[in-house]
Amino acid sequence: MSVRPTAELMALLANPSQVDELALDRIPSLLGDLECLRARLWARMMIPRSSQTATTGDLKMTVLLDVPTAAARLHVPRSYVYELGRRGELPIVKVGAKYVRIRADDLEAWIVRHKNGISERMQRTSTKQGAR
Repeated sequence: MSVRPTAELMALLANPSQVDELALDRIPSLLGDLECLRARLWARMMIPRSSQTATTGDLKMTVLLDVPTAAARLHVPRSYVYELGRRGELPIVKVGAKYVRIRADDLEAWIVRHKNGISERMQRTSTKQGAR
C-alpha cells in the first residue's frame, strides 16, 4: 500500500497557518491521511537496521508490533487492542501461547479503514438501527 500525501496536506505542512482557513468538513479526511502517513513512518522505524535491505514483501512479514506499541500508536489502552484482536477486527499473530503481536501493515490497514472515525461494521449497525 502506498501512501502519498495529498497536495492539500503538503500545503499545510509547508504553511501550518493555513489550518485556520480549512473548511471543517475537510479536517477528518486530512487527519486520516496524516495518520496513514504516520503509521508508515512508525513501521519504517521498527525495521531493524540489519534487515533494511530486505524486499518489500519480506518486510510485511517481519515487522511485528507488540500490543503496548500498537496501543501507543492508536492512543488507546492496551486492553482495547486485545479486544480488537479478540473480536477479529485487528488481525493478531500469536507467538507461542503467551505473546500477541500485530503486523505493522495490519495496523496501518485498520487505521485506513477507520480514518473517518467509524468502522464499516458500525456503519452497517447504525444504518439498521436508523431504519427502525
